[in-house]
Amino acid sequence: DFRATYLGFGNSWEISFTLTQTYTEELSIWYPDETGRDKKVRVLYNKTLGPGTYTFYWDGLDELGNRLKYRAGQNVRYHNGKVVMLK
Repeated sequence: DFRATYLGFGNSWEISFTLTQTYTEELSIWYPDETGRDKKVRVLYNKTLGPGTYTFYWDGLDELGNRLKYRAGQNVRYHNGKVVMLK
């Protein structure tokens, strides 16, 4: 179960998911570069998590502190610890 909710202030996001078993999980943000290819821009978490529901907050910044643009209605998908902001 995965959910990414745009909070609307300062480009902030709430990212929630449920694990049914223990995983070593890297939760990372991927954003399309100027060519349209997904590029990892930020790692939010990279440790072992046990079963349960987790919530993380992302401030909309990349690893260098640059604010990434969010477009209203932009699709978001999740796959194997990647939160991908679609163009």
